[in-house]
Amino acid sequence: MSITIPDPHTLAVENARAAYKKTKKPLTRSFVMALSGGAFIGMGYIFYITSQQGLADAPLGPAKVLGGLCFSVGLILVVLTGSDLFTSTTMTVMPLYHKRVRPRRFFAHWGTSLAGNLVGALFLALLVFGAGQALSNGGAWGEVALHTAAGKAAHSIPESFLLGVLANIAVCAGVWIAQSGRSTADKILACLCPIPLFVAAGFEHSIANMFLLPLGLMCKYWGGDAF
Repeated sequence: MSITIPDPHTLAVENARAAYKKTKKPLTRSFVMALSGGAFIGMGYIFYITSQQGLADAPLGPAKVLGGLCFSVGLILVVLTGSDLFTSTTMTVMPLYHKRVRPRRFFAHWGTSLAGNLVGALFLALLVFGAGQALSNGGAWGEVALHTAAGKAAHSIPESFLLGVLANIAVCAGVWIAQSGRSTADKILACLCPIPLFVAAGFEHSIANMFLLPLGLMCKYWGGDAF
């Protein structure tokens, strides 16, 4: 059986068509899909935090690459389930540019995607903290979450913005390449390069931070004296 791999032009057309279809979904459905998108990215961060326990004295580069590979699970879940993730939803600028979607609808979809991602990520953070995950392994899990969140909050606003742009480029590249996949394995492999790249480099993923920063605050203020 032969498998046809789309050429770059065909892939661009497919991605533009997919972006247009995304803007046409009912906002209630988009919100529900964005809930799962925010939660799935949070699950990727759970895997990331778990992978970093006990690696304080390990070589920084390999440790971050390992964390990036673990974090890619979040985008893999988003891609395979068709969830709505704001950082890839930004590609709906394509139908806006070609005037296939009105600005009002465009911004309504963006707002719905952001709101759904935020609620999904926050809900998962509350579940994880309520389950006592921060105290696992003698509190080592929560310590990683707290220090990682503190490091992200230390960036200036311009730095955070530019690091967010860089992360978005990587996420959109991963989703773009995944669109060319014709099997589940293809789509998984497409996520396993751009995502570890931006995580290991320390770029900022806005939706991941919707999960991590509230979790870090929970550990700090409600985690007990250990934190």
